[in-house]
Amino acid sequence: MATDAAAPHALLLPYPAQGHVIPFMELAHRLLDRGFAVTFVNTEFNHRRVVEAAPAAEGGRRLRLVGVPDGMDDGEDRDNLVRLNGTMQEAMPPWLEALLDGGEESAGGEGGLGRVTCVVVDVTMSWALDAAKRRGLPTAALWAASAAVLAVIVGAKNLICDGVNDDDGASVKLESSSSFRLAESMAPMDATFLVWNYMGNRDAERMVFHYLTTTAWAAVAKADLLLCNTFSDLEPDIFTHHSPPPSSPSARSAHGSAAAQQAARRRSSGTSGAPTTRPACPSSSCTSRSVA
Repeated sequence: MATDAAAPHALLLPYPAQGHVIPFMELAHRLLDRGFAVTFVNTEFNHRRVVEAAPAAEGGRRLRLVGVPDGMDDGEDRDNLVRLNGTMQEAMPPWLEALLDGGEESAGGEGGLGRVTCVVVDVTMSWALDAAKRRGLPTAALWAASAAVLAVIVGAKNLICDGVNDDDGASVKLESSSSFRLAESMAPMDATFLVWNYMGNRDAERMVFHYLTTTAWAAVAKADLLLCNTFSDLEPDIFTHHSPPPSSPSARSAHGSAAAQQAARRRSSGTSGAPTTRPACPSSSCTSRSVA
């Protein structure tokens, strides 16, 4: 077994919500089982909750739990996603840069984990990939939910093409005709139940739509490896029809367990470079197929 300082060292950064933190912690333990050291980065708010819930010794000395500021005051509502998503992008990057550069607790020295050698971020935190890229570190982006949902988000432009959603993600079809399919062999999905159409506040829904699509497209374009919290037998049609995600530039995808299998790297036939917020409809057939 390699010494801690010589072991590969992954920095993991989940989105600060329970449904994201738990899959990332599962991934952390898979990596620990394979000899990695792990720095697990939470917001300070969630870090306190994790430390209280988990024994300090869990994961041993190769798992380091770190809390960084999210830019919000102690008494502010973390359910205010509009504010949280904005303040995180302002407050967190300097702390992440310090961790990647081997800040005061990072490494070297007795009991240190060594410098970070790779970075795994939440798809919805893909703005953090830039810091890793500038340092030449291998990167991965983990989607904490099903591959089908990720395919919908990455292919959101096609929902707009098909007239299922408008440019802000709102369902524009009547409930009787708002269904679409990701593939002919798959059951129809109801657009009115997509996350950005089901929050009860149109301003929040608009923000969530643009935040999800922008960060997902950036993850696909920038990450060396794209992971989903799924396995191929659970969603065979998605991996048959949507690998890599359709109409996305520089697409890279991986399927299998969250612990990661080898990625199949392919370039899509669409445009190159970073995706824009409102890309033109692709000339090829749309990913979504409306159900009359």
